[in-house]
Amino acid sequence: MTKSPLEVGTMKKSVKAALAVTLSAVVLCAALGWWQFSQTDFQERQVHHELAQEADPSIGDAEIPEDFIVGNDFTSHLPLVVIDTAGQEIVNYKYYDAEIDAFVEPADVDPYTRMTVSVIDNGSHVNRLGDAPAVQSSGKLKIRGNTSASSRYPKKQYRIKLLTETGEKNSVGLMGMTASDDWILNGTPLDRSHLRNYLAMNIGGMVFPETPDMRYCEAVLKTDAGYEYLGLYILYEAVERGEGRVELSRYDEGQVQCDFLLRRDRYETEGIILDTYATREGLTEEYLEVQYPPQDRITPETVSWITEQINQIERLLYSENVPDMAEVERYLNVDTFVDYFIINEFFMNYDAGLHSTYLHQQIGGTLEIGPLWDFDGAMDNYDKELGMFYETTMEVRSYLDALLKVPGFAERVESRYHELRKTVLSQEYLESFIDQAQAFLGNAAARDASRWDAVFAAALPELEEEETGLTVDRTVSSSQEESQRIKDVLALHGEYLDENIQSLERYTDTWIYGGQNANFLSILFILAFFISIVLIQRARKN
Repeated sequence: MTKSPLEVGTMKKSVKAALAVTLSAVVLCAALGWWQFSQTDFQERQVHHELAQEADPSIGDAEIPEDFIVGNDFTSHLPLVVIDTAGQEIVNYKYYDAEIDAFVEPADVDPYTRMTVSVIDNGSHVNRLGDAPAVQSSGKLKIRGNTSASSRYPKKQYRIKLLTETGEKNSVGLMGMTASDDWILNGTPLDRSHLRNYLAMNIGGMVFPETPDMRYCEAVLKTDAGYEYLGLYILYEAVERGEGRVELSRYDEGQVQCDFLLRRDRYETEGIILDTYATREGLTEEYLEVQYPPQDRITPETVSWITEQINQIERLLYSENVPDMAEVERYLNVDTFVDYFIINEFFMNYDAGLHSTYLHQQIGGTLEIGPLWDFDGAMDNYDKELGMFYETTMEVRSYLDALLKVPGFAERVESRYHELRKTVLSQEYLESFIDQAQAFLGNAAARDASRWDAVFAAALPELEEEETGLTVDRTVSSSQEESQRIKDVLALHGEYLDENIQSLERYTDTWIYGGQNANFLSILFILAFFISIVLIQRARKN
């Protein structure tokens, strides 16, 4: 049937009206997205190479003597950490027990060695071993880490406890960081660039403010022959409760309910391991250990109460009936899980969710994941497997696997990822950060290489690529080349995520437009569609 010119004109107007409504919805979504992006407030982060940008990285010799002994004239633009054990050997007592699949220390041996530590940190950024220390304290230290503590990696990392002369805890600020008695001296024994932890934890710390602060330094051990050069290190704040660390209320032994800090990791024979629902049912990997309240003060009643808090969460997440987001947010700070997913996925940190994974909660609050920790093996730096540039990994990690089934979580990950990709995760920003940090290390990185080059050269064995059967050699000859390799790794994985991050939605077991779980954009388009139909029907009636 042929339509009259009036009818055709009316239909054209109706179509234009419908298109206008749909376009308005799209513009509104875009405007809201841009507004949200403009409101992003990244946390201020004290980044060492920016704080000391006036320092001269070229000062001091580029190599150390063959016997590794340096004198009072040893000079660096970085702070110097001097360890004096009065001749006592620093012994590594930790060993792997295959029967329980855990690293353990003998129960009848004190793993700590008493020592004095001095920190030379002049405001001029010219530090000599003969200078007076800015801080000096008694204390004790032990070799820390699991794989990195093995004999395969002679460059050790240490946990340092500062003590007064009478043996009490001595809380002191070091290198401009928050005062504490507990510090980590990390030698990055697996990372030739010395940048992986520094990059990922500083970038991640902009969205996880409780991520430990850190400063580069060089460490020496005082001996009868002089000072043994230990190498380039990073001094970390420890993950602990306290002001400027993880903000939790102090535990009172008289209370049952309390703020708490947990760590997911390998089984710890001497720790307080929670017997939770998901652990018993084999739904999560590794074990949850109480980090705070401290083991010597926490009561069995408090352990039971914390266990039940986690049980409630795990029964909800791993229920046969997928919960909705509103229900999940009664128990979890979902935004922290979104950011944790993105930061660890982007930097290819395959340990995340398995080891060194922290969670904490305040009384009356929701469970948060974080702070971030341990990126030594990230960015294609694992010694037993090649980096998976064209895959995602976090979707199989404990809690994150369950959250992806909750309608709306995958969409929030996707939206937040694209937001961060425009700012602190942009390739331009990351490459600038890497270039500045690598240049800041200067002769300190060269000195470290003159001591440990053979160790770094053997850190990454040749591995066979499954897809092609080709042998891949990731060994490079300098920290500069390893820095470039990090850039290349992030570019490859970042490009993959740019195009495929939305594929995480496949884990959501629900209709994309279903009821209250529909995302905001979907609702707008549905409204636009129905409004268009109404306008067309009205036009036809007229």
